[in-house]
Amino acid sequence: KDEAVGYIIAARDFISYKRIFIKEYLPQIYKLNFMQGVIRRLTLTYEARFAKEYPAHLHIDIHDGYQRMGLGHKLMQALLNRLKELKVKGVCLFVGATNEKGINFYKKFGFTRLKQVAGAICFGLKLEE
Repeated sequence: KDEAVGYIIAARDFISYKRIFIKEYLPQIYKLNFMQGVIRRLTLTYEARFAKEYPAHLHIDIHDGYQRMGLGHKLMQALLNRLKELKVKGVCLFVGATNEKGINFYKKFGFTRLKQVAGAICFGLKLEE
């Protein structure tokens, strides 16, 4: 039986990502948890500040029982290669400030800390020299 145990998704430009996120996802987040909606809106505002250098946005998630098996590494490498092919100059993401496994994972790929806000850290990775 085939079963998804994780995923990686990305938007190659922040402007499109922001437009869709505000229209489609943010209202749902507010309905589920108002404070999370406020935090997501705040992080989106901070991410916009880095959009010129890091126009792509990514999110990766691997189920706990499947972490540390190299799956995240393979997904991340495939995505970064694709973004480079598309001539995207940088990518950023937010991770929880207490998520040590996630923080270490991103640092292994060369992501650097750009900003901390509302319990989350914005990391960026330049893809062009």
